[in-house]
Amino acid sequence: MTMLVEIYFPSVRPALAKVLDARGSFNRFASELEQAYRADGDLDRRAWMPRLNKECADIDTAVAEMKTAIVVAARTYAGVKQA
Repeated sequence: MTMLVEIYFPSVRPALAKVLDARGSFNRFASELEQAYRADGDLDRRAWMPRLNKECADIDTAVAEMKTAIVVAARTYAGVKQA
């Protein structure tokens, strides 16, 4: 994806950066979750679920914004007027 953005859709860079940031944040959370499980052998879902839901929602939002940015860039490249 990064290569396609760099070559064909440079205007999508900010949206891709948000996706990569959201993915990085989720990965850090997953690492914390794993460390907590290894330390305790158990996880309290009530403590972790709100953050898991937020991390997943942040990724979903970033991906949706990137899809929109790609469509706008592709339409612009094709000469389609934006509404």
